Amino acid sequence: MILIEKDAFYVRNSTKGDIPLYAKLLHNAEWKRNSGFNEDNFLNNAQIELFLSKSHPNDIRWVCFHGDKGFVAFVHFNVSEDGFATAIGGIHPQYLNSGVGLKYYTWCVDLYFKQNITKRVRSNVYQENLRSCKMNIGLGFELVSLKMFGNLKYDVYEIDREHFYNSTLVKRYLK
Repeated sequence: MILIEKDAFYVRNSTKGDIPLYAKLLHNAEWKRNSGFNEDNFLNNAQIELFLSKSHPNDIRWVCFHGDKGFVAFVHFNVSEDGFATAIGGIHPQYLNSGVGLKYYTWCVDLYFKQNITKRVRSNVYQENLRSCKMNIGLGFELVSLKMFGNLKYDVYEIDREHFYNSTLVKRYLK
């Protein structure tokens, strides 16, 4: 079932059948660098299936496509007990710097808030991934803390529903 359809782009729930699409992205060297993964790490299909699994009944797993060009990105929302949803996403490197990731992320956060699952979204971004840091700030996310995962530094951004919908950039993409 298609959840969002705009300008030849569409979003749907992910399935186990999407494992090859995820594998292609998760094994891409540039994607690994932007996410803080060691380029030597390799996720097998069982690990990707675990990545697709939900630990909370309200967790979301969406995949994003562009017309006949195919798979573009994924966006996941993991719900925590503190009332937040942590957004995790990845865009195929072919679409970097094209604005596609910003559109999809905006549309997915919008749909997530419309489903009224949580009132706040959190995004942990690898500090060296400047594109994603700028994207979160541009959408109105606020930098609230720094997290360390091993020797990797991640910026933690948060936004609530009200601030998201008051963002000029969000208003432009939701027209």
